[in-house]
Amino acid sequence: KSLFPLFLLLVATALHAQTAGEQEAVIATSLGTFRLELFPGSAPKHVEHFMKLAREGYYDGSAFHFAVMNGAIQGGDPQLKNADTPREKWGTGGMSQLAAEQSDLKLERGVMALVRAAVNPNAPASIRALPDWAQLIIFVTPQPSLEGQYTAFARVNEGIEIVDKISQQPLDPKGLLVEPVRITKVRSEE
Repeated sequence: KSLFPLFLLLVATALHAQTAGEQEAVIATSLGTFRLELFPGSAPKHVEHFMKLAREGYYDGSAFHFAVMNGAIQGGDPQLKNADTPREKWGTGGMSQLAAEQSDLKLERGVMALVRAAVNPNAPASIRALPDWAQLIIFVTPQPSLEGQYTAFARVNEGIEIVDKISQQPLDPKGLLVEPVRITKVRSEE
């Protein structure tokens, strides 16, 4: 018997593993650590950009600063590395970093994307096509109404309770965390 079919199966399995989350990232915060599985097959430029920023320490010292209670958390604004950044500037840094990509990942619990600028859907297409920021958004609950508006490229595969905890921190009326949750370190792992 030929071993060729077995060889093909092994190659196909290895290729699938490469595109289905062979890369991971670990985000350590002041409330605990969680791990993300990255999906380069779904959004290769976003995974590459995120990994590059993580290796450069871009997110280290920033914070999760915005939340929708039990819905989503947002963080990674480099301006929050300075604890004296005024609240009205929280969430305004790291803009226009990367063009959006089509992604087959659904915005389910634990899925991460890069934040997009708020755009009027009735605006001309050239304005609607604003690039993604470098800030992170992690969905705590499924968000089907937002499908197609974010490039999803990762999913929490360990420590989702930390993401839940961040989303349950006290908020001001604008959704800003009363006390930001510090991102102490983001590291990438192959």
